Amino acid sequence: MIESSMLSKYDVSDETFMVDIFDDESNEPIAFEGKEPFQIEIVHVTNPQYKKDVSFLLSKNQAKKRGKKKDEAIDLEEAEEFNAKLAAKLTRGWKNLYDSKGDPIPFAFETAVELYQKFQFIQNQVSEAAQDRANFTKSA
Repeated sequence: MIESSMLSKYDVSDETFMVDIFDDESNEPIAFEGKEPFQIEIVHVTNPQYKKDVSFLLSKNQAKKRGKKKDEAIDLEEAEEFNAKLAAKLTRGWKNLYDSKGDPIPFAFETAVELYQKFQFIQNQVSEAAQDRANFTKSA
C-alpha cells in the first residue's frame, strides 16, 4: 500500500509554509514601516482541499465558456481573475499586511483575490512557492 510505504515522508499535502514576500525590483522583503516583513501562509498544490477547490473553479470556468464561440479570444481580465483565484485558494492566511494607516488587513479569500490581481508579482511568488515540495518538508 502506497500510504505506508517508504515514500510517505515525502507527502506534504497537509503541510503549510510561510512565504516571505519580496519586492520584485529590489528583492528586499516587503514590510510596513517598523513592522515585521509581510508573509503569506500557503498549502502545497497537492493539498486535498486545494485540489477540490481547483476542480470547482475549473467547472465554473468551463460553464462560462460554453456560451462562447470556439474562435473567440480568451478575455485577459477573466484569465487574470482565474489565476488570482487559484493563488487565493492556496492561501491560508497572512501576517504583517497593513493598510496605509498601519491597520492590519485581515485575511479573506476575496481580499486575497484582489491582492493577487493587483500585484501579480506577489501571486507569482505564492504560486512558485506552492509548487516547491522542499518548502513544506520538516527541514524547510
